[in-house]
Amino acid sequence: MLISIVSLINHDKQEGNTMSENTSENTRLAQAILVQLPYITLATATNDGIPWNAPVYAAFDDAYTFFWASAKYARHSQNIRANPHVAIVVYDSTVLPGSGKGVYIEATAYELTDKQECQEALACLQKRGWEHPPVVEMVIGATLRGVYKAVPEKLWISSDDEHGLDGRVEIELSSI
Repeated sequence: MLISIVSLINHDKQEGNTMSENTSENTRLAQAILVQLPYITLATATNDGIPWNAPVYAAFDDAYTFFWASAKYARHSQNIRANPHVAIVVYDSTVLPGSGKGVYIEATAYELTDKQECQEALACLQKRGWEHPPVVEMVIGATLRGVYKAVPEKLWISSDDEHGLDGRVEIELSSI
C-alpha cells in the first residue's frame, strides 16, 4: 500500500522532476498520501492558544473535507468548540529519515448537528474502512460521541526547498 507513495517519489526523481517543478505531480502525490493513510494528526488549540495534537481515524469526501468521530469530552473536541481553526497533517511515520512526504492542511472544523450531514459523514467513514460506525442517534444531541467535519482552506505538500531542506509547496484545492 505505501509502496505506491514511494514509487511516485522515485518516479519523479528518475524523470528529473522536483516537487516544486511539477504541480500535477504534487497533486497526484498528495492524493496518494491522503487515500492511503487513514489516520490524520489533528492539531487544535484553546482560545488562549494552548495547542493539542491528536491522532484521529478519518475519512474525506470528493472535496477533501475530513470527517471523524470522537468523544465530545476529548480535549481536541473541546478545543474545536472553543476555536474552530485546526491544522491537519497526514504522513507515513514508518519511512526512513529524509524520505517521507506529508500533506499539510489548514481547515475550519465543527461538530455536525444535522442528521443528514451526519449520515453522510458516517457513510464516508464506513466506506473508508470503519466496519461498524455508530448510528446517527448515537452522535447527535446529548451523546458522549460526536461526528466532526474539517473543511480545508489551504493545502500543502512537503518538498525540498531551494537549499534542499524542509519546504512546502501549496496545492490549489480546486486541483485536487
